[in-house]
Amino acid sequence: MTIQLICVDANFVVKLINSSSETSPYLILWDKWEQTQTKIIAPTLLCYEVTNVFPRMKLAKQLLNIEAQQCLNNALNLPIQFYGDALGHGGSAVSSTSSTSLGSRATI
Repeated sequence: MTIQLICVDANFVVKLINSSSETSPYLILWDKWEQTQTKIIAPTLLCYEVTNVFPRMKLAKQLLNIEAQQCLNNALNLPIQFYGDALGHGGSAVSSTSSTSLGSRATI
């Protein structure tokens, strides 16, 4: 059996979390991936990017403080397998961490 992988970026995650419509193409895709047991992966950089986006949305008055905090927590607690550069400088070593350990410490 072949395992399907999808790599998401911060733009996708922000739009997924910020969608208010059940017919959002981001939500539809996410649901499809979950139903087909597609493994969703992302670089660890995604955590830093979304941690930056929601506070900026709060400052731009696009989100209330509580909404920004909830969006950030929701984004960091998505079932995404993160992969990053273990060497920290663009080397070829790859490591992974779980999203739950990253999401539990998020505050705005």
